[in-house]
Amino acid sequence: MSKKQNQSIIRKMISITIIALILGAVCFLGGVLLAQRTHSGKTVITSDTLFQQLRSVSQLTTIEYHYTNMGKFEKNADLNGWTIPLTKASFILAYDGKITAGVRLDDVKIDVAQTTITITLPAAEILSHEVDESSIEVYDESNNIFNPISISDYAAFSKQQKEVMENKVIEGGLLLQARQKAGEVISQLLTTANPEYTIVVQEAKSE
Repeated sequence: MSKKQNQSIIRKMISITIIALILGAVCFLGGVLLAQRTHSGKTVITSDTLFQQLRSVSQLTTIEYHYTNMGKFEKNADLNGWTIPLTKASFILAYDGKITAGVRLDDVKIDVAQTTITITLPAAEILSHEVDESSIEVYDESNNIFNPISISDYAAFSKQQKEVMENKVIEGGLLLQARQKAGEVISQLLTTANPEYTIVVQEAKSE
């Protein structure tokens, strides 16, 4: 791989964007509005109706994280745990990926007490992780006649790199941002739909 190609990949790796999504929130708002019941001109909300509407949404995706990753694979043939000299095989894999994060609403807890609606959300998690197969590029492939690179090597390395990226974004606070955005979206939508209620959104305590 030339120096110019390497610099291009590094620039792509740096240009990472985080996008807040509201598509799920729009569906959620529609459900909440349909869940409302009117009695004597006053909106009446129950935890059951809200819970059913939240379950119909299933999950709320609040963060979409785009990235470009580059990783190097190396392997040597071995015999009884001893590395055999001159059997090294390697390649560099570069690709684009997308991680979405948010909260699953199946486990949400809802409490309606007088004029206060309390929503307890589960912890945010990674909801999906996709790799753009058309973006995959292999550089500096060094095969070895005594230790050839196989398709299973590419598959195993790609899986490992996905796990590396997920751990990296989690350590960088992606799930915290997803949880915060989910709370903001739900609070805003419920407040808009039910201005006479005080909305409290909190995260479930870890056991």
